[in-house]
Amino acid sequence: MTNAINGELARTRAVPQGHPARTGPGSVGRVPGARDVLEAHEGGPAAPNTPLPPREPTERTIHHEDPPEPEPSRSAAMTATAATADGEWAPAATQSKQAPPGRRPVRGGLLAALTAAVFTSRQRQAWTSTAVKIHEQVVQHYRAQIARRPEDGDPAAPGTEPTAGALAGSLIVFAELCDAGGRAGEAVLATEEAVTIYRRLAAAHPNAHGKDLATALTSLAARYDAGARLGDAILATEEAVTIYRRLASTQPDAHHTDLAAALHHLGTRRARENRHAAALAAAEEAATLRHQLAEADPDLHLPDLAGSLHLLALRYDEAGHGDKALTAVRKATTTYRRLVEQQPRAFRPDLAACLMELFHRLGSGDQRGEALAAVDEAIGTLRAVIADDPSDEHRSELAACLLLLGARLEEDGRCDQALTATEEATTHYRQLTQNDPDNHRPDLAASLLLLAARLDAAGNADEALAATEEATTHYRQLTQVDPEQHRPDLAASLYVYAVRLSEHGRQAGLGVLEETVGHYQHLASTGHRHRRPLASALTLLAIWWGALGRHDEAISAADNAEAIYRQLARVDPEGQLAELAAHLYARACRMNQGVGAEALTYLQESVSLYRQLAHTQPAKHTGDFAACLGALADCHDSLDRRQDALASAEESVAAYRRLAAADPGAYTAPLAAALHGLGWRLGLRAGLPALREAVGIHRTLADRDPEFLPSLATTLRSLAVCLDELGQADDAARARAEANAVCERLGRV
Repeated sequence: MTNAINGELARTRAVPQGHPARTGPGSVGRVPGARDVLEAHEGGPAAPNTPLPPREPTERTIHHEDPPEPEPSRSAAMTATAATADGEWAPAATQSKQAPPGRRPVRGGLLAALTAAVFTSRQRQAWTSTAVKIHEQVVQHYRAQIARRPEDGDPAAPGTEPTAGALAGSLIVFAELCDAGGRAGEAVLATEEAVTIYRRLAAAHPNAHGKDLATALTSLAARYDAGARLGDAILATEEAVTIYRRLASTQPDAHHTDLAAALHHLGTRRARENRHAAALAAAEEAATLRHQLAEADPDLHLPDLAGSLHLLALRYDEAGHGDKALTAVRKATTTYRRLVEQQPRAFRPDLAACLMELFHRLGSGDQRGEALAAVDEAIGTLRAVIADDPSDEHRSELAACLLLLGARLEEDGRCDQALTATEEATTHYRQLTQNDPDNHRPDLAASLLLLAARLDAAGNADEALAATEEATTHYRQLTQVDPEQHRPDLAASLYVYAVRLSEHGRQAGLGVLEETVGHYQHLASTGHRHRRPLASALTLLAIWWGALGRHDEAISAADNAEAIYRQLARVDPEGQLAELAAHLYARACRMNQGVGAEALTYLQESVSLYRQLAHTQPAKHTGDFAACLGALADCHDSLDRRQDALASAEESVAAYRRLAAADPGAYTAPLAAALHGLGWRLGLRAGLPALREAVGIHRTLADRDPEFLPSLATTLRSLAVCLDELGQADDAARARAEANAVCERLGRV
């Protein structure tokens, strides 16, 4: 019986559809959390309220590619303020000095130096408001100085250029300090005023102030972006790119770095506006420029090149160029490896993120080995990062990588290693939850559910139950704090918990399942997305109630589940018809073991739906169609409808022949079983070839796997009866002797 039908008949082994634990390899921008990996492992839709990263990298992954702090302009540097003896503010023509690594350059003047020291030291954050007040006085001083000019304050008027430049520069510094103090609105207004001044200065003196304007526009774009004004941010970035392009046309060595940075940010912002072709063009140009810059000065520009290559992969992916995206990620990974050799502590986190991106893009087939090597290297890299900086952030990334490794190992059949990786990941999440329960409890709960699934697959049913119970406890706590976000997770965990309790023969599972249905009913009343898991839970509840003799309640639950599946199929036939067909098939099989008139009605509708599905998606649904036809043939037999039974059996055999030709390993055994049934229905002489063929297939299967010995013995006895009836006593005796020998062998196996 194939997966879709098993999914309905054996829901006691499955997570309900739509549950948050049906999860994708997640993201590649940040390393995904446990919930993301669990979603990828189960292969279904994401949790309704679980933030899933896109498969692609986000800009935030690349540490050195955060929006750059806008440097004060040359005018600001030349006019940094200093106090005179009489208390007036006067320009101090002090040149910039090279700052120590990790420190913002001091751009001249005692006040600027003091402000930089106050601003960059975490121990002196309380002084930020004082620095803002001081710079506000500086801004007011230059405004007053310009206002006293007879030209009515025009910054571009003759003789006002130094003062206007000083005002614009002080506004930029003031805006930075406002940002640091949480005064984002004032920072935007100050930057807009600086841009207005620089635009007038650049109109009058383009060579002197073009870069000042472009730098201010870059700063303004970053602040617009932070304030959710993406359209304005793009316009400001595009204007900055135009200016930098003009400057680079005459002085490429001086301006290509700024042009590449502006193009890089323009690409990311255009992509967020879904202008993917324009975003790709900007990203490609940025990467090309940075490649040229890195060839000339690798020590300075290699980090920027790595960042651009990493994000260029995303742009290629959005444009549908998967091969180019993979090539870009490979180049970025190689570049980060070079950087790690030079500065391991600075670039290991970036290398780990890039390796995870590579892992996700490599896919399956011949690339599986390279994918495993990538995730192994990412884990080793993160272990080294944690040795230097055992922060929760890095430990969380390591835990998520371990879950991804476990998922890939499980796909490769290396289940013991997958379990080990999942156990280590859960240990990390447990420690993270102790340190910060608000942020990490959801990941711990999801990791426990995944651990439970792998423990169960390894035969550790008691440990699987304990892990599921612990996950459910965490989801209860989360739901108490935020029921809207975590009720879907709790309902899904309760479903799995009920299944495991039932497997242990504990009647408490019924109460847990009833609670599950209650949660899903509440969720379904607020949104359509929860109807499908509600139908799954109701189906399991109907099975449980039926087994306890509560037939009226069982029928009511099954009717409610069927009504939901029919509603879903009407709204989304392409996605939900298979669920309805599987439900109808399973319900028929529960009715007096699939016989009788009522079961016949359900089976006929199920076959009709599967015939439609097998026509449109043969690879996916032909197996279900063939299995359902076999059940329909049995049901027809029970009602003495011999011709209908024969027709269904023949169609089932024909379907299994097609499947076995394409996938012998999966469908040869079902074909043999269908031939056995067809042989009996055809009658003695007509059925003999089908029985002989069934015996031949079962011999081959039993030679490879003793599991098929009982089927071989049964088919041989059927063949012997048929041969006896046809008067072929010798052949019948040989078939019976072989059947007896198989039975003796079974006694020894």
